[in-house]
Amino acid sequence: MVELQNEAGLETGWVISPVSGSRLFRIAQDVVPSRASSNEAPPRRALEERANRIESRIGLMALRRNTDLSSLYVGEAILNGETVVVATDQQRSRPLVIATVTDDDSAVLGLSKTELADEWSAIIDADIRRGRSVFSQENRVRRAGQILDGMALILGSGSIYVAANRRLRAREDRILKEQDALTATGAAQEADGAQAGRPASTRPMLLKALSAGKTPFKQALQPGSQSAWITDRRVVRLRLGQWLLLCLTLASAYLGVLLLMVSFPALAEFRRVVMGIPLKLLLLWFGGSLSIRVLWFVVDRLYDDLARMSVIQSSVSNRDRSERQVLRRHTITQALKGFIALLVVSICLLIGLGYLGVPTASVVAIGGLAGLALSFGSQSLVRDIVNGFTILAEDQYAVGDVIEIDDKFGVVENFGLRVTQLRSLAGEYISIPNSSIGAVKNLTRLWSRVHLELEIDFASDPDQAILLARETADALARDPAWRPRIIAEPEILGVERIGVNGYTLMMWIKMKPGAHWEVAREFRLRLLRCYRHHGIAFAAHREQQVDASGHQIRELLERGRITQQAS
Repeated sequence: MVELQNEAGLETGWVISPVSGSRLFRIAQDVVPSRASSNEAPPRRALEERANRIESRIGLMALRRNTDLSSLYVGEAILNGETVVVATDQQRSRPLVIATVTDDDSAVLGLSKTELADEWSAIIDADIRRGRSVFSQENRVRRAGQILDGMALILGSGSIYVAANRRLRAREDRILKEQDALTATGAAQEADGAQAGRPASTRPMLLKALSAGKTPFKQALQPGSQSAWITDRRVVRLRLGQWLLLCLTLASAYLGVLLLMVSFPALAEFRRVVMGIPLKLLLLWFGGSLSIRVLWFVVDRLYDDLARMSVIQSSVSNRDRSERQVLRRHTITQALKGFIALLVVSICLLIGLGYLGVPTASVVAIGGLAGLALSFGSQSLVRDIVNGFTILAEDQYAVGDVIEIDDKFGVVENFGLRVTQLRSLAGEYISIPNSSIGAVKNLTRLWSRVHLELEIDFASDPDQAILLARETADALARDPAWRPRIIAEPEILGVERIGVNGYTLMMWIKMKPGAHWEVAREFRLRLLRCYRHHGIAFAAHREQQVDASGHQIRELLERGRITQQAS
């Protein structure tokens, strides 16, 4: 197919080699006024017809079996007062006119007709000889080898990719199963260590208490987290290997297709198409994908180094703060990876549009106008992103934290610039737009506290109740199984208030983040047993109803009333 352009009122185009599919030389022709002003393109342009005639005559000499290369002559001749390029050999009785050099050709290319004829003659002669060499006996064997090589590359690369990818996936599954086994073993060892009085991490207990599901990052905070980092990196390397294997397979298949096209001169035109824009787009995809993966790898390495310094090498006293920093860094790295991917994809998209002939400046301008128009209709999205940046910068919460937003409560499984996603105690997956997030209760930031208020009956001695509560709390804090979770001495604040049914005792127990659920349950159980043993009674909530004269009608326990209503 001839490629057409307009230059100073003239149509110009390239003559394409029927042998190799490459460009040979340019020709020109005056634009017909009626055609230039017509809105409808004619069925066939005169320049196209001329180029096709030249290409067919070159192909006739190049692909004809009886063309004698030893006597082949291609040169200038004068025919009916016009400068032409002819080709002849001993097998022809008269020369074959290949092309006519016109005044338009001379004007566009800036050469005389004689100079153009000599230049075209050399190009046509070389192309004819190249075509005859392609169909020689020696090259037939070589073409057969190229065909076999091309088919072997296509089929072999596909088979190798399927087999190798299956092995890589099986290895990845095996690594993840090994890490799950290490995590379970580490949890059992940590429980044994807690009973022996050794410090234990509380984050796994929190995650176990809140949800049975496991995410890769939750596993990184569970026992065996040092091996979890190694496992994560091994998985990343395996996935990088899968991607490189895919790239090598595509490159091999592409090379095989080119070998097949080189072997068949009839596919010369398609070979030129395949080696043009598709190859550029394929290389652009490879470069963009490689850039994203390299930048992600750099981010992961920085994250790993900071995480190791914060958690693995930190002392026990700073472990909770270090884990908090790990949570925040993980959230930041995920947001950073998303931004990197968006930036690289946008750049590659602009470059790809440039390859397709779309003006990049126009695309950017149109994109800016479209963004401005969308901004008016996507104000909530903008608010989501702005609020997401604010939450991230102020470190209000991170992945792995247990938070409460309005009436929604759960562990943060995913945090992005647009949405926060929680997993509730019931296993519900809750998505909350960041723009709707106002006040946030973070129950696991740095430390937690058990806050208990117990209503004691007036008949019970308050001094004895306070003493027993303090003894129970101190015994819990000294217990080797619970001591690692408690980071401060329990505080029995005393009588907080006096009501109609009894007096209220308030007590605090400060502990590691997320441990207050388990500690509170254990403390309530021990205190209940202790109070029952010493005869300390809890206050009974009574509801009194009186008649108009003020006489008491009945006294009803609140719990009994509730039970009766439920039945």
